[in-house]
Amino acid sequence: MRFGYSWAIGLMGLVSPAWAEGISGTYVGAGSNSAFLVQVVEATGGQLTGRYEQTVLSDGKLNSMNASISGSSDGRTVVLTIKPTELFSSSIIASGTLENSQLHLSGSGDGRTISLSLLKSEEAEYRRKIAILEIQARAIVAAKVEADQLAHVSELTNKLAKASVEANAQLSKFQPIEQRYRAISELMRGALARQQSIYGSGQAAVARSQVAFAIDQVAIEAEQLHTSVERANKDIGTQVEPLVKDAVAIKQQCQPNTPNKNRELQLACVKFSEAAQRFKSSMEALGRAFENAEQVWLSEHSKQQQIMHAADLASR
Repeated sequence: MRFGYSWAIGLMGLVSPAWAEGISGTYVGAGSNSAFLVQVVEATGGQLTGRYEQTVLSDGKLNSMNASISGSSDGRTVVLTIKPTELFSSSIIASGTLENSQLHLSGSGDGRTISLSLLKSEEAEYRRKIAILEIQARAIVAAKVEADQLAHVSELTNKLAKASVEANAQLSKFQPIEQRYRAISELMRGALARQQSIYGSGQAAVARSQVAFAIDQVAIEAEQLHTSVERANKDIGTQVEPLVKDAVAIKQQCQPNTPNKNRELQLACVKFSEAAQRFKSSMEALGRAFENAEQVWLSEHSKQQQIMHAADLASR
């Protein structure tokens, strides 16, 4: 009886496809924010060498890690040592199985853990997945920039509105100040008249000197009042200057023809424009109030200087 080789052919069915094809090749996998590549070459005795690469998207940035691979396989079970190229890094020990061109790996080391399911593919597929991650990264960065811009516009809008309210509240204080400048001039003028009506020497001379001293004291009050107004003007300028600078920059970003501006940011820009106009009007009104107060001061100060000079002459 002749025996054929049909039994040997039948035994081939017991060998897994992975064993038949060998483990050598490129394996690619991906998650929602990551991509992985394993390239291995099988040598005699099931020894493996190759490289590992991963790209992970985090907070709009792509972080890559490259590593060398060494290990072994019996055609189904795989044990790998993944050594990152980063300085002072430790190895990751991983193990898994190869089934129907799918490589499953899990392991840990160097403060990392991996759990991967990779499909035998081409490196071009890994690059394609990275390209997708790059698109996601740009979208995340753009969204973050837009969110930051929205927060900045809203914050500045609130600051401008607050500054407008505070400026308007200051306007009522200027009329009493101007009236006080004028009242001091009148007090000094009245005192000078009394001083000039005192004749003689001795106690009369002392009385004239006392009146002159009182005139000087009232004039000092006027000077102090003017100094406080100047200080307030300077303080307001210090507060307003950065707001104006910031508002000019935001105004450029809020131009109607700015591309890719979402609806929420558009509405925020409208509110900003309204607040900026009110702020401008309030600041202009406050500026005019300071100018008017300064003009009153200059006029009354000139009068007060003349009265002080006359009082000095009269006290001699």
